[in-house]
Amino acid sequence: MPPYLPQDEAATAPEPATAPPTKRRGRPKGWKPGMPYSSSGAPTPSGSLKRADRREGHAVNYALKQRRRGRPARKPSPTPQEIFEKLQPRYVPFLCEWKGCPAELQNAETLRKHVYVVHGRSEVLQCKWARCGEAAPCPTFSSRDRFERHMEERHLVPFTWHLGDGYGNSMAPVEARGASDSVPDYLLDDEGKQVTPSVKDQEVEDFITWRNNRRRLRELLLQRDANAPYEDEDGNEIAP
Repeated sequence: MPPYLPQDEAATAPEPATAPPTKRRGRPKGWKPGMPYSSSGAPTPSGSLKRADRREGHAVNYALKQRRRGRPARKPSPTPQEIFEKLQPRYVPFLCEWKGCPAELQNAETLRKHVYVVHGRSEVLQCKWARCGEAAPCPTFSSRDRFERHMEERHLVPFTWHLGDGYGNSMAPVEARGASDSVPDYLLDDEGKQVTPSVKDQEVEDFITWRNNRRRLRELLLQRDANAPYEDEDGNEIAP
């Protein structure tokens, strides 16, 4: 029980004093060189909100930015069909310079045939090619041999020197292999059955096909080794 105090002494009793807050030594939090000490301190709510909004606007999805280890994947080589579709060949037309003839041929061979068939079958053999057609009178020939010799030496051969032979496809069409096609005897066994594959009409595979075939061959070899029987210490084969 507390001791009894008079009323005057109880009214004038001093209250317990609270300790003043202690200051931390050193620079204030958030202070930077050149800033006054009074303006340092915790960031204002408006500044923190601005920074939060900026972070939300520029959020980065690090899951999408994960890179695979190792070298980047090599770009697959284009197929022959894609290469063919991207080609833009430029063909030079072979113009017939016979007077009044508007023909345009694809190469020197067709131009030569055109001259002899179309312009070299008239009753009077005359040369109306380029300058010969502008001369008066035009050169006339008594035989077809002299006409052709004149055309070759004076016009067609110099014309070919200037433009070349041109493009052409003189290869025979490839026929499908049928039952009548035979293979050489060295590819057959004693019974007449083909045991060695033939490289006739073999197509050249592109890089993608070659890589896929190589991968499948590697998988088959691994599977063969895994399923192959192994021998024990006595040399007896044991099935896997």
